[in-house]
Amino acid sequence: MEKNFNSIDIGKFCMAFFVIAIHTHPFEFLDLPIFFMRLYELICSCAVPFFFLTTGYLLARKLRENDDLNIKSNIVKKSLKKTFRLYIIWSIVYIPLALYEYGYIYKELLGSRVLYDIVLYIHGLIFRGEHFNSWILWYLLSSIYVLTMIYFLVKKGKSIRYITAIGIFVFIIGIFMTGIVNTTNNLNYYESILQKLIQHTFGNGRLTIGFLYIPLGMLLYDIIFSKNETIIFIFIGIILTLFGLRNWFMISDFITVLTSVGIFSLLLNIHLKENDIYIKLRNISMIIYFMHMWVYSLYCMFVYKKMLFGMDCFVITSLITFIIAIVYVKYKYRKINN
Repeated sequence: MEKNFNSIDIGKFCMAFFVIAIHTHPFEFLDLPIFFMRLYELICSCAVPFFFLTTGYLLARKLRENDDLNIKSNIVKKSLKKTFRLYIIWSIVYIPLALYEYGYIYKELLGSRVLYDIVLYIHGLIFRGEHFNSWILWYLLSSIYVLTMIYFLVKKGKSIRYITAIGIFVFIIGIFMTGIVNTTNNLNYYESILQKLIQHTFGNGRLTIGFLYIPLGMLLYDIIFSKNETIIFIFIGIILTLFGLRNWFMISDFITVLTSVGIFSLLLNIHLKENDIYIKLRNISMIIYFMHMWVYSLYCMFVYKKMLFGMDCFVITSLITFIIAIVYVKYKYRKINN
């Protein structure tokens, strides 16, 4: 089967808006049927995994074009450097919001807390991938950690299946990290120490999500599911969700994995004719994903003087961010053509 990427670009474009929905909660104050909300939350849970799967899939494509280990490791290194560069750039873009948090919310930017704030920022940069209203950056930090692991494993000649097995193991550790952090029951002495250690470093196991989905994306370059199989995956995910099983420990993660892989693989089975629009959508998706929290923050600050959820937040954020993305893409292509 010919490898298809145009449908993936459409998928990324759509998922970028679901990421906005995750942060703005458009249905927060609406009384909607429970089955609708469960399906909506299921799709939202697949948004960031979709981006991870895309990263892994495209990386595997490049790796399969070469047999030399040095070339392969250099391919991963190049992807790692690109991701690291994006992380630094977008972290700089979001520094004003971090200063807003430290200076306005804490009221002590120039006071005795300044050293603590610097340490707090560096901690967030290395261990969390987020600061005030820059939650989206954890995706890049997780990718950096995963690509670092992949680089060393590829250099040692390990297969994609081996990399996936390691990734699954790390992901499972992350599930238990999140479980320990969320535990409110009585913990013994050692469990309490472990809980505090996680809380004061990574916060939870969220960064391990990339360890599962990026290798899975790589695996999907070799393992091709038929359209019927992908529909079955999605159908199972929907049924389990409608029965409320996403509230069960680890079952929720299984449902998200199954549905995300189903959606991603289904799009791979959809062949679209070549058109420049897909490359533009790719760039638009990136701007929407990384820029929307700035737009959302400014809208809430100017209109409500505080952060709020709601349909208006989703619509305004989506519309303005989309316009910014279109202007950026037009300027980029005009600059290239000139």
